[in-house]
Amino acid sequence: MHSATRGGAVLSRFRRFFLCALFFLETVVRAMHPAGSLSKSGAISVSARKRLFSCFQAPLARFSFFHRSPVFPLLPARLGGDFECNVVRRIDFSFLRSTFCRASSLRFSAPPPAPPSATRFLSLNRVAGKRYLSSRTQTGVPDNWHTMEGRAQPAFVDIGANLTDDMYRGVYFGKERHPADLERVIARAKQAGCRKLMVTGGSLADSGRAIELCREFDPDGKFLFATVGVHPTRCSEFEPSSHMHVGAPPHGPAACCSNLSCANDSSSSPSSSSSPSSPSSSSSSSSSSSSPSSSAGGCGAEAAVDAEVRSFGLYLESTKALLSFEPPAEAVEHLSKLASLIERNRDRVVAVGEIGLDADRTQFCDLETQKKYFEFQLLLSRYFRLPLFLHMRDAQAPFCEILARRRELWEAEGGVVHSFTDSLAALNSVLSLSPALHIGINGCSLKTEENLQVVKAIPLERLHLETDAPWCDIRPTHAGFAILTRELPSIAAEEKKKQKPQNWNPETQIKNRNEPCNIAHVARIVRQLVAPEMPFEAFTEAVCANSLRMFPLMAAK
Repeated sequence: MHSATRGGAVLSRFRRFFLCALFFLETVVRAMHPAGSLSKSGAISVSARKRLFSCFQAPLARFSFFHRSPVFPLLPARLGGDFECNVVRRIDFSFLRSTFCRASSLRFSAPPPAPPSATRFLSLNRVAGKRYLSSRTQTGVPDNWHTMEGRAQPAFVDIGANLTDDMYRGVYFGKERHPADLERVIARAKQAGCRKLMVTGGSLADSGRAIELCREFDPDGKFLFATVGVHPTRCSEFEPSSHMHVGAPPHGPAACCSNLSCANDSSSSPSSSSSPSSPSSSSSSSSSSSSPSSSAGGCGAEAAVDAEVRSFGLYLESTKALLSFEPPAEAVEHLSKLASLIERNRDRVVAVGEIGLDADRTQFCDLETQKKYFEFQLLLSRYFRLPLFLHMRDAQAPFCEILARRRELWEAEGGVVHSFTDSLAALNSVLSLSPALHIGINGCSLKTEENLQVVKAIPLERLHLETDAPWCDIRPTHAGFAILTRELPSIAAEEKKKQKPQNWNPETQIKNRNEPCNIAHVARIVRQLVAPEMPFEAFTEAVCANSLRMFPLMAAK
């Protein structure tokens, strides 16, 4: 036998032996359960897991296959307090062909009666015809989420709110109607049970503002988080010299909602007059938003960030050849600015987005340009290991084609197709594309009877909730409003309390301006459609757990 073949066979046997030994040791620890090894839920504690992995860390460092695995760089740096939330999120053990790939699922801890704060599980998945063993953190909802001021309360995670919109500064159609009230909006969201909130970025400048807003209104970094990316209607900013910018609100009712009729329904609602920023303003926003995180760490932190940005530049140069197009220099520079914004704010950025395709509003950016820079921005997910916050409107075929063709860039981290209002066939196409793709539902997803039937088909384990505020509110004309009325008979009285912008009252909501506090209304309707047999608190806990698993930075804080 050839020496190389012999060596490969030995290495393959060692790999199988290592995993068998690791699983055996974990079983032994569970059986012996020395003091401190098992948590109240029955899961192995952090300290026990540290001991298990520390036994293997040094020997594994000698093997090249482990150096190439994404787990190796994580082990030395992340054996601290956030171990369970971050370490070994996903490992591609594609070499396991026979021994472990016969089962459809492997679990090494019995599911407890109530979800623990963090439990780990091992599962076998089939992706693109290959089976791989993936290890990731399954994060539950902390117990204290269910209490507010001493009383029981359901908990929510709003995965999409456009808090940078001018409406929260009191500006409607370019005119100031009332004082800025974002602080009160955030307070109402917390009072309603919202425990985590993602502020959506729609351009380089908008992403910078989202991060600034998070730092201003949530200095502790436990409630507000941001996404960084360029909305499909804004993709012309990658080629400013080739496209003339048109005043398109990146998060207007038609831009965010995947349903034009919902946008038309919003035509009488107050609207902001934001317009795309110029490249120069985008650049300044990027640099200004990076200052809070970089200044705190001093010169050493700044040097580390610069080194990481240079590393991204090298990564970009090495991967450009894999793209379906040749990005111009200005597009490469723009993506590098997005990467710099992410790197300087790793403690706040939870996803790459809002990115995707919008075939209905091509007057702001043609579809071919959108396709190019949708694919281009997937490189950010691969490099920073961030999930995707996705937009798909009237573009199911090209959207799924790009994700299927470039699945190696995003599938390890997954993503959420937000504000889903498409057909049942489109839903099945997205769900069948990959188990890593999930669905986000808001008020526009509950507008028609057809929408309600689509929501019923979403698996609970792949469901997320959002408000898409200030847009996509639930109105009396929507099909879902009848369900909400049965769930909350007081909703009609609440609607009457809302005031027009010119009659602003700091204690009430603005008419036709959605707020994150209304996430509870979305949850009540969706629960009746997806899992009517579940208690409301159990349903919201399950959906929260989905969001914390998809966006693990929020779970770590």
